[in-house]
Amino acid sequence: MTPDALTSRETMRWHLAALAEELTASVMSAELVGDIAKPYLNVALADTPNQTERVLCQLGGEGLGSFWWPWQQSIGAVDDLDLVMSRIATVLRSVEAEQCPPQPQPATPPSSGRADSRRFADTRAVPRSR
Repeated sequence: MTPDALTSRETMRWHLAALAEELTASVMSAELVGDIAKPYLNVALADTPNQTERVLCQLGGEGLGSFWWPWQQSIGAVDDLDLVMSRIATVLRSVEAEQCPPQPQPATPPSSGRADSRRFADTRAVPRSR
């Protein structure tokens, strides 16, 4: 492995660790998986720890970088942690909402039938004469 590759990996780890520290200070959990070529964070809301998403870090020129979702969508710049945290929370809440069962709808109160009979008055069958 070249020194440049090691340096960029350590830089990604540093940015991910900084984000993890901020996330865990809020209502989220974050685990750095960094002993691989492409380090990443497993992030989750504290109350739904089994619903995780990965957050990656990609460096650009001059050490600037961004956080990314695995589906290759940018989350935000490494120097804008407030925006990044907000976007991560939004995605995690949407995942949580998709996996929650729908809530039962309240029963509709019975109607008197009068409004319904007027609405359907024209659709009643007319007896045929023989």
